[in-house]
Amino acid sequence: NARALASSSRQLKGPLSFVWLDLDMGVLMDPVLRSIWSKCGPDTIIGIDDVGRPETPTVAPWLDKLIASGAVELIFNSDEIAPNTFIRFVKKKGDLPPA
Repeated sequence: NARALASSSRQLKGPLSFVWLDLDMGVLMDPVLRSIWSKCGPDTIIGIDDVGRPETPTVAPWLDKLIASGAVELIFNSDEIAPNTFIRFVKKKGDLPPA
């Protein structure tokens, strides 16, 4: 529920140092990230699980869109060190693209 997410994000104090997104679907991650985006600064590390995992096919395209738009910068890809671990870490770089 987007209203519940927005309400809970108002209770968070910014800037956040670390965020972990593990919701298995891009369509679920997007509203959560949008609700906390204003609390993220350029040093906030955003961890995203299940990127490229066959069982979660919508996560990678969602993250690819954020990277291509310049909203986030990829700082670590776990698959480069240990194949099939599916974890990415990014940092806020610009504005989110339109939903």
